Amino acid sequence: MPRLAILTLFHSLLYRGGAQQCAYSLFSTLRERGDNCLFVAADPDWLAPNRKADTFLRPSGMGANEFLFSIQHYDHFWQRTNSAYAKRSLLDFLEAEGVTHVFLSHFMHFGIDLIPLMAERGISVYVGFHEMLTSCYANGQMVTRNTNELCSVSAPDRCTQCFPDIPPDLFFLRNTHFKKCLGEAKGYISPSLFLRDRLSAYGLEKDKFSVIWHGIDEASFRAGTGVARGRDVDAAQQGGRPREVVRFGYFGQLVDNKGVQTLLEAARLLEDRDVGKFQVAINGANLEAGTPAFQERFRAAIAESAKWMTGKILLRGPYIHDTLPFRMAEVDVVVVPSLWWEIYCMVVDEAKFFGKPLIASAIGGIPERVDPATDGFLVAPGDALGLADAMESFMTEGHRFAPRIGPEQRWDVIADRYLEVFHGRAGAAERPRPLQALG
Repeated sequence: MPRLAILTLFHSLLYRGGAQQCAYSLFSTLRERGDNCLFVAADPDWLAPNRKADTFLRPSGMGANEFLFSIQHYDHFWQRTNSAYAKRSLLDFLEAEGVTHVFLSHFMHFGIDLIPLMAERGISVYVGFHEMLTSCYANGQMVTRNTNELCSVSAPDRCTQCFPDIPPDLFFLRNTHFKKCLGEAKGYISPSLFLRDRLSAYGLEKDKFSVIWHGIDEASFRAGTGVARGRDVDAAQQGGRPREVVRFGYFGQLVDNKGVQTLLEAARLLEDRDVGKFQVAINGANLEAGTPAFQERFRAAIAESAKWMTGKILLRGPYIHDTLPFRMAEVDVVVVPSLWWEIYCMVVDEAKFFGKPLIASAIGGIPERVDPATDGFLVAPGDALGLADAMESFMTEGHRFAPRIGPEQRWDVIADRYLEVFHGRAGAAERPRPLQALG
């Protein structure tokens, strides 16, 4: 009898993040339907340093069939734990539970070398990707550390430019090792065509890939849907006239590569044009995670905006999943000004679910899910002038965009796509197509 285990870095109820949230939503959907599956979340030692050294697996205490896998040391260069006991403990657990299929949603804190070890025990392994960790040691973002430029080629000599203390030969061995381990997987799952193509160029078999968009947690958002759509879907129009104050919303981390500095510069340009009143609501936190130069520019831009006459910057602070509907209710247009290769960007789906038009960077996987005919504008990443033009267009011209999320992105439908792949019909989970709006 087939039995599935979903493995991912972190438990989303302990440490928030898109990758772990998607893995947990998939598991929760399957569990609610009565599927006999397991969920194992990595719980690295730095999250709980006082844990017993030999306790690798334990129930999470947060739900049935949920477990936490703890390790003390993890090598991020080789993406592996050096504890043979931890690996054996996990492998024995999976075998004792009768697991036949593993979806390794994220291999960090489990180890990429776990793939061939599970395959040796007859387990069919499918690997999920959320960034380019295999091809890029710089946090998988493919952005150069020295010049902060987008990088499109993963090559040993190129990698050494970012890490001069690591010789090209070692990067060559790293790539060879990763490709060998990943080659033992039955299949790969990517949330975007962009990531599939990048990893195929890196050297993974393209035929093993299935592209499955992330699901939307419709049930938890449903209560707030009416609230979030309280401001007219047509952001710049009200009764056929421009809205008195148009509010643009940013949702995300306050770090360099998310592009919030481009949005602030665009807002300054808009202020200089004196085309009408507007506000920019900044929803996010973790400014301390950005570079010192970014932090300084951000604070200077906020201080300067206090002198503006027609525009205003609103620092709304951090938000959580449960408060997102109310934050979405406050804005007319959602701006996604990313500067890095956004693999998926859940904010795009969230904005569309709540019927909010978008102005988004045409980078990475974003253009796959933003239709200029119905969803909003795509602009060049880092182009403050182009972003300001799009914002002005919403303020002065008005647009009848009607962004929506179709039923193919409900988690019950997404779960079926995963199961089709796990049961051997590779390629069955193709890119979702728009069907009809959720009611």
